[in-house]
Amino acid sequence: MGGSYGGYATLAGLTFTPEAFACGVDIVGPSNLFTLLQTIPPYWEAGKQQFYKRMGDPNTEAGKALLTERSPLNFAERIVRPLLIGQGANDPRVNVRESDQIVEAMAAKKIPVTYVLFPDEGHGFARPVNNIAFNAVTENFLAKCLGGRAEGIGDTVKMSTAQIKHGAEFTPGLEQASPSNQASGALRLVSSSRWTFTVSWEHLRATCSARWATRKSPGKSARASTCRPPSARCTRSACWATRPRRRSGSRSTA
Repeated sequence: MGGSYGGYATLAGLTFTPEAFACGVDIVGPSNLFTLLQTIPPYWEAGKQQFYKRMGDPNTEAGKALLTERSPLNFAERIVRPLLIGQGANDPRVNVRESDQIVEAMAAKKIPVTYVLFPDEGHGFARPVNNIAFNAVTENFLAKCLGGRAEGIGDTVKMSTAQIKHGAEFTPGLEQASPSNQASGALRLVSSSRWTFTVSWEHLRATCSARWATRKSPGKSARASTCRPPSARCTRSACWATRPRRRSGSRSTA
């Protein structure tokens, strides 16, 4: 299990030593060294020659042979162990195509692979709800492969922006937990440039109703209240409605 180069190492382990590991988890790992070098971002141009020396120069015959020999995509048919892949669609370092193409190659050979794509992530999963969701998927994937306990995925995937692009059936509970944002309608709440939260309409309505229907004001009946955005420091919830509100007469610094 690993990310970036660690993701490549995972793919290399499953292709070059296919029976040495029980399974693999690849996070934003390159599968084809040729296409990886072709998508080097502009701010890495100064170091491109260094990459050529370390990995192989695609402009020479010897370099081409080395890159071909060391690209897991060229040996995808050798994979015999389950694989979980996590990828950010906006990754500037390891293009999303690196994950797409090995999933396509494995699917064509009917080799088990689960592919989770986050459309609002880059080189890794920075947003807490997405990180939690992928960890939950990983925990259940590893529990199936290695044995042992695992907490259910629950609503973690639905509360994230995860898209299960392939192989939900290979990870316990993932089919049931897969997001249905297109069917139920999704609401993205942006409280600041730093935090973005995504919830379903059903979750928002249920949470608001449960929290606010029973709240009382002095001398008044149960009142309706609108949700408010959390402060930039809030990391405790993905829903505005679950933020604690200040009591009457008190000052809030949130």
